[in-house]
Amino acid sequence: MILRSALAHARITSLDLTPVQAMPGVGAVVSLLGDDRVVRYVGAPIAGRRGQGSQGPLLPRFAAIRIDTERLPAAVGLEQARKADAPVVFEKT
Repeated sequence: MILRSALAHARITSLDLTPVQAMPGVGAVVSLLGDDRVVRYVGAPIAGRRGQGSQGPLLPRFAAIRIDTERLPAAVGLEQARKADAPVVFEKT
């Protein structure tokens, strides 16, 4: 199961996986964030978890992950993204 971003553009300032890691039946929980800890679209992966056996529903266990975010400016849709004053989501390198 993968925890995905509900925000279009945000910096993950804190991600605490320990509450889920301590639960019975949890095989592994890992961060899926890049080095910059920024999500750039709704649905971007934040963390992944693998359960062992049938220890109950996964979703309530995933809700135990503690996450803090800093919202960043976002352009939703091509029309907004093409505007001259659209926020930068990916830096040019």
